[in-house]
Amino acid sequence: MTHPVFLRDEVIVYDDLVRGAVKKRETIFGTIYFDLEVGHVHFIQRWKYHFELDQRWVPKHQTAASWGNDEECNFHIAATTLIWKFWDSSPKLPLGSDPSLFGIVNLLNSDRSTLSIAVTGTGELAKKFSGRKLDIDFDVAISVSRPHYFVNVKKMLPGHELRSFVDYNNRTINLAKQDIETTSVQQEGRNPATNDQFVTLPHEFGHAIGYGTDEYTAGAGKRKDIDSLMNIGRETRPRHLRFIQDQLNQMFPGTQFAIS
Repeated sequence: MTHPVFLRDEVIVYDDLVRGAVKKRETIFGTIYFDLEVGHVHFIQRWKYHFELDQRWVPKHQTAASWGNDEECNFHIAATTLIWKFWDSSPKLPLGSDPSLFGIVNLLNSDRSTLSIAVTGTGELAKKFSGRKLDIDFDVAISVSRPHYFVNVKKMLPGHELRSFVDYNNRTINLAKQDIETTSVQQEGRNPATNDQFVTLPHEFGHAIGYGTDEYTAGAGKRKDIDSLMNIGRETRPRHLRFIQDQLNQMFPGTQFAIS
């Protein structure tokens, strides 16, 4: 039985803000909300989950253990946390005064994106935010009625793996339960680099927001950039957000956005 949280549309607070405070643009990969007061960019992608079980028929029929409600919720929490951790360019969290939390805060801050958005041009928005570095954050909202993606998450049998992928034509993100954990990966082709601290889910999210290139393949133009999240690393690059940059540049006349 699927947890009730996955059976209804999650409320997106930006949709309820006073008109004129936020400008919204719906895209095929997600919704962009631009905060007109502080210049912050929010990108929200709506997911409809389907939790699946791995099955094998040879040498005998086997099915992975059923998903529990807590497992489903924990996967979603872990997924959104990883997306925030790897993709958000918001300022790092302060350590605070409680030493018992230092380890958690440092862990969350360790892979934060260093990207920012510059604004130029002759439009009113460009004049308002000229010379500033604007932040962008990412989130996933559960949606039953109007998802951007149908997200299939499969619990695998012991010893079996799933090659996760994003299918643009069918609007699906296909994941394994263990994609929220670190794993060892290797580039394709000759003289491959390796990494034993790779996390699959934020990599697949990069494809889901419009970056269609796997940089670890033998012929990839950015194959040497092994620290890139869309290769085998853990760091975001301006090129990964090209789709969002292009969308921002269509939202405000006389204003140009550049992610760096």
